[in-house]
Amino acid sequence: LPPSGGAHVSLEPFANGSRGDIAPEDAVFMMNRLKQGTRKTLPGAEQKRLEGLMAALGAVVEAGMDELSSKYVALALNSLPPGRFEVEAYRPLVDAAVARCKSIRDPDWFSPRSLSMILNACAKARVRDDALLHHAATMLTRLDTVRE
Repeated sequence: LPPSGGAHVSLEPFANGSRGDIAPEDAVFMMNRLKQGTRKTLPGAEQKRLEGLMAALGAVVEAGMDELSSKYVALALNSLPPGRFEVEAYRPLVDAAVARCKSIRDPDWFSPRSLSMILNACAKARVRDDALLHHAATMLTRLDTVRE
């Protein structure tokens, strides 16, 4: 089952460009399953269909970014396989994730793992955001202080 405990969802509407009615967490889950299931480039039409599906699911995640925990923000960013999909197609999703991370002031929202996954995904997507790096360093410092 998807993480929200909902029923299984058909991916067909997403393949046709629909955003459907699913939770952002479920869209992240589906994006990660698709990434895991497609380790190599598919033949022409299938690759285009997969890219459209990932873009539609990415739009669901982007729209619900403010609802996601740091774990799901990290998983969403890491579901974008570098080198196989056009990174610019996902720039709105990446930008929304970066904005979400920079808006969080509570260090407990982040785990060390999620923060490192977020920064790693941003590096793979060639995101250079000094404000994000500064904020991440601040959060890491507070994590050490809070957890000691």
